Amino acid sequence: MSFADLHIHSTYSDGMLTPNEIITNVMNKSLPGFSLTDHDTFEGIKPVYDYIKKQKINIIFIAGCEFSSYHPDLGEVHILGYFNYNDIKKIESFTQEFQSQRVGRAKKIIDCLKANGYPIEEEKIFAGNKVVGRLNIARELVQKGFFSNITEAFDRMLRAGSPCYVKKKEVLPETIIQKINEANGKAVLAHPTFLSSKKNWEFIQKWKKLGLFGIECFHPKIDFKLANEIIDNFKNDFFLTGGSDFHGDDEKLEIGQYGISRENLLEFYKHFSDKK
Repeated sequence: MSFADLHIHSTYSDGMLTPNEIITNVMNKSLPGFSLTDHDTFEGIKPVYDYIKKQKINIIFIAGCEFSSYHPDLGEVHILGYFNYNDIKKIESFTQEFQSQRVGRAKKIIDCLKANGYPIEEEKIFAGNKVVGRLNIARELVQKGFFSNITEAFDRMLRAGSPCYVKKKEVLPETIIQKINEANGKAVLAHPTFLSSKKNWEFIQKWKKLGLFGIECFHPKIDFKLANEIIDNFKNDFFLTGGSDFHGDDEKLEIGQYGISRENLLEFYKHFSDKK
């Protein structure tokens, strides 16, 4: 079955494929639609729209973005925002704040790595038009031969509790949900593994009152048991989405491996009037 993949990252943040390469991948798999959801940036969205329009490709594409928030009881909470193309400008100033914070954070991490005997070139990390995250840094650490794989780089130096972990500015999930809704977007809770603990379910209804629209339950981090629990308990209150969270590092994970059906995609797409 071909799924519509609503969670994909490109070279404009920490993915390894360009937007055009992603489109080619999607078309080769005959997927019914997709969304580009780079971290804190919409820079890859226009190239996708332009390419689809120029080539007259018949496919559903929804502009997206992934935001990181922090909740004192849950830790890091990721939220996907989906938008009409013409509404992106309404939230770009908010994403630019995140981008500037990412630059400062990445520079602190790089300085820490150098101090700990892992020198990497800052210029290489920031090369190109992209929003830099820890994954970009981890790849460079592996390429330089300091670690055998990305997981080891994170575990040894970049994950919370490790020597060079630098906290992001703590922005509440409520703030991000509000900003997405102010831009006429739809806020979707990304890969909420914390829902495996039923005591955390109370937060979902609270966020619904603030405008949370959906929950991503078809995702590599969401196991079959948790996915079914989310479906059984939240399907009547939220739109359930899905995506591969594709970056390009995992050889076992492909675009379209996780997602939603064409029928559900069409239902989701009804909420976006800009159907270019």
